Amino acid sequence: MDRLEQIPATGPKQRLLKGDVLAYLGLIAPRDPPVPAGVQGPPPRKLGLPPKADGAQLVVDRLAKAKREHLPQYQRQVAVDQVNELIKQLKQKRGIALTLEDLVLRAATMALQHASDAIDTTIEVAMPTTSAPLAIHSQIKLGGIEQASKLRQALASSSSSSSSSSSLPFLGVGPMQTVTVDPLAPPPAKPLSTDELYAFLLNDELPSKKAVESAETAAATASSPSSSLLDYLLDTTGQVASPSIRQEFPHKEQRITLTIVASPGLKAAAAHQLLDSVASYLEQPQMLQHA
Repeated sequence: MDRLEQIPATGPKQRLLKGDVLAYLGLIAPRDPPVPAGVQGPPPRKLGLPPKADGAQLVVDRLAKAKREHLPQYQRQVAVDQVNELIKQLKQKRGIALTLEDLVLRAATMALQHASDAIDTTIEVAMPTTSAPLAIHSQIKLGGIEQASKLRQALASSSSSSSSSSSLPFLGVGPMQTVTVDPLAPPPAKPLSTDELYAFLLNDELPSKKAVESAETAAATASSPSSSLLDYLLDTTGQVASPSIRQEFPHKEQRITLTIVASPGLKAAAAHQLLDSVASYLEQPQMLQHA
């Protein structure tokens, strides 16, 4: 009886099981002791799952590093409603399954290929769904738009085998957000960036007095938003005006934020133009179908 008390019991309510005796005798492997009531055991392991992508944090860290190093960076919000509509139409009519990230990479590659100042330049792109930057360059063969997903897969496999370099130009893509746009509201005041301030202070060709007076006159005589809307509703030709009503009234848009960081291999002016080109492809997605 004393010997039985030495055997660890693993059954309910500390009951001694047959397996406990066999384990004590060394005939089988001992089982784990039961978890006491009210105590949470370790979470179950999930095998075969890839590591969670943290591209959003990657973008934040990279931009913070660029700021500490005083590297020029430019930011722009881009409406992606038309891109999302293109993705939907490609799926319904041609059976092509693409994501927004696929087309962002395609737009960035096409912009790089058509930028004369960025030839032979490699740019790292980070998106919310990527765990590492994807390196694109102007020599990539894009093919048709149906190949867009394969481009991302190829870039992901090549980037996983090579290390990232903070010396390369960097394009960070923020998560998609829904915003309310009021076309009649005045644009928010935006302070000059350091580069813009330097360009203004070092510019020898200051605006002439005549140009200043002309700008002031144009601002004073400009029609108010209300009169512009009234002209739209009461078109003197008796026909429906070309702008859509959706452009005249507040509406919701889906947007992403693009941020590009220049580097020694890509001058600030070229980086700014490249950002505008990427945004142009995304805002006019029909151009993405023609590489």
